[in-house]
Amino acid sequence: MTPPATCPVHRIGNIPDLISTVRSKSVLNNAAYFAAAHKLDDGHITVEEFVGGMWTFTDGPEHRRRRKMLNSLVRPDALDAMRENYILPAVEKLLSESLAEPDEDGRYRTDLVELADRLFVGFGANMIGLTDMESPQRQAKLRQIIPGIFGGVLAQFFDNREAVFQMALAAKQTFVEEYYRPAHEAYRRMYAEVEAGTRDEESIPRSLMRLIVSKADPVYEDDEVGIRDAILVFNTAIGTSVQSVVHMVHDTARWFAEHPEDRERVGDMEFLTRCMEETIRLKAPFISFLVRRAGEDLEIGGEAIKQDDELHIEIPRANRDPEVFGPDAGQFNPWRERPEKLPRYGIGFGSGPHACLGLRVVLGNDGHSGSHVRFMQKLFGHGIVPDPAGEPQILAMSQDESAIEDVVTFMSYPVVFDDWTPGNTTVEEYVA
Repeated sequence: MTPPATCPVHRIGNIPDLISTVRSKSVLNNAAYFAAAHKLDDGHITVEEFVGGMWTFTDGPEHRRRRKMLNSLVRPDALDAMRENYILPAVEKLLSESLAEPDEDGRYRTDLVELADRLFVGFGANMIGLTDMESPQRQAKLRQIIPGIFGGVLAQFFDNREAVFQMALAAKQTFVEEYYRPAHEAYRRMYAEVEAGTRDEESIPRSLMRLIVSKADPVYEDDEVGIRDAILVFNTAIGTSVQSVVHMVHDTARWFAEHPEDRERVGDMEFLTRCMEETIRLKAPFISFLVRRAGEDLEIGGEAIKQDDELHIEIPRANRDPEVFGPDAGQFNPWRERPEKLPRYGIGFGSGPHACLGLRVVLGNDGHSGSHVRFMQKLFGHGIVPDPAGEPQILAMSQDESAIEDVVTFMSYPVVFDDWTPGNTTVEEYVA
């Protein structure tokens, strides 16, 4: 549905109203509203090229059906295998490559955004089912389009959208022609072998591409829907993952500077999980608000909402409510007491039918052994700190009334590893 030309906007920024809103059957997701297609001359590009038809912009039975199908990508056993067989070996290999030689001052430096891009591009490629990803050149080219895909999906949240869209459309073309299409063809050949009786379907890698090619859902009769679902996985598995770990390093390093007694906990998964939960609480979903549409007249927090009104779901603002999280709610504090009836990360992963599929990826099936937290354990174990000689670079977001100053998109984040010695990794332990 296209939003009306004049569409009232209601900001939902406290936890009780927010939770009741996102769980309400009368509140709907909508790609055109999300892209601000009624406000921005170029907003339709986001819908037509990136988010229209994505499973996350569906509701009701279709959403439940498609979400149930995609849940197979984040099964507990699949996540454990991905962590042990890919994430941990890849971290050690990437550190060895990135920190092979010290700088002139004897310190080992790299850029955390680039390091995380390199790690999560493999993770995302596995989830999507991209093929021939052993090539360093193909991996590097895929990493180059991460900012473009991120910008294309989230264009309304950034300044200078014309430049963002130019980058985004070029990135999508590269993604589709050089990665999506070859993978689709490879999986089509696998299924042809299944039909010929020369291959067992269980031998086909479990991935989004398997679901698309096998038409596990009728929507995949439309090729563009498969492409956009792949873009969604690419954006969340890579773009959002990168921002979560960079923000956590940024937040935790400042905490250590102010609380040096906690540095001894750098290997403690429980402590690091608390740090990740605090970062998620304060920053996720790494934009200032989500967008919903009122499907009918309703009331939220005593305010009358008309059908088709636009709702801005301000998760970072709600997660900083001092009445819920204490007087220092706007500050990073891994020792914060868990609020009543809420997890430590608040509603950072959302709530209701559209809650983020990535919760168990980040925090683990048991709540404290997720791939992202294990990645952080490796980095802090090798003494990662922000590089005092470097300056992070960010992609400027639109500074409207909903903006929160420290919810930014890092494009570069220079770091130093103070406890690194070449050859001290355990890569052989994982790669054998």
